Amino acid sequence: MGHTRLTTQGNQKFNQNNHPFYGHADKEFSFAHNGILYNDAKLRKEKHLPDTHIETDSYIAVQLIEQQKKLDFNSLKNMAEAVCGNFTFTVLDEDNSLYIIKGSNPMCLLHFEMLGLYVYASTESIMKNALKKVGLHKFPYTKIETVHGDILKIDSSGIISRSKFEKKEDFRYSYFMRYYDDWEDEYYTQHEQLLLEMCSCYGIDEDDVIMLLDYGYSADEIEDMLCDYSLVTDTIRTVKGEENFSDFLCEI
Repeated sequence: MGHTRLTTQGNQKFNQNNHPFYGHADKEFSFAHNGILYNDAKLRKEKHLPDTHIETDSYIAVQLIEQQKKLDFNSLKNMAEAVCGNFTFTVLDEDNSLYIIKGSNPMCLLHFEMLGLYVYASTESIMKNALKKVGLHKFPYTKIETVHGDILKIDSSGIISRSKFEKKEDFRYSYFMRYYDDWEDEYYTQHEQLLLEMCSCYGIDEDDVIMLLDYGYSADEIEDMLCDYSLVTDTIRTVKGEENFSDFLCEI
C-alpha cells in the first residue's frame, strides 16, 4: 500500500494525519480511506476510544478495529456499520492479505491473472490512464465487480473471499446539512464531487477544479487532465488568463 499523503480532515502537513495509518489488532495492518466520515467525534465518545494526536476523520475506523482486537470479516463489518459517511476502505495486513470494504465511494479492481497481479484505483478512467503509462494495458485482465456493502479479502496467494456489511443511508453533521447537500447536489454531480475530494492528491486546488467545471470542462475531461500535471496546470493558467482578461474588459 503506497504512501497516499491525502487527508480530508486535519492538516496534511503533519504526516501523522496522512494515509495509510498503522493499526494493530491480532496482527499489524495499514489502513487507507477514500471518502469522508462524519461521526468520528461521536463514536470516539460513545465507544470510549482513546484520544489521539491524529486529526483525520478516517482514523476512527482504525481505532474501531483495534478495539475489537481482531482483524477479520466480523471486525470490518462492525466497523463499516458503525461509521457514517462516504467511504471505500482498504486494509493490508502483515500477511499480505488485502481487504477492500466497498461503501458508496467508487472502486475499480482489476486482476491480471497472467501476471499474478491485482491493481485498484478510485475510478476506471484514472486506472486505464495509469495502466497505459506503465504498459500494463497490453496484458489481459478481468474486472472484479464490487458493490456497496461488499467486503473482499485477497490473500497472499491471490484467492478472493467475500463477506457483506449492512449499508445504511448516509447523513451529515445535522439536519441543517441536509439542506446544504440538496443545494450542493444541484450544482455538482457525484463524479464532480469525487474530483473535488481527490484533486489535492494531484497537487491541484479544489477552487481550480471548480473554475474548470464552471468554464465548461466535463468531469471526464478534468479527470483525464489530472493524470497529466503539465496539461492541467497549463489549462488552469489559460482559463485564469481568459477570466482575468474578461474582468478587465468589463471594467473598461
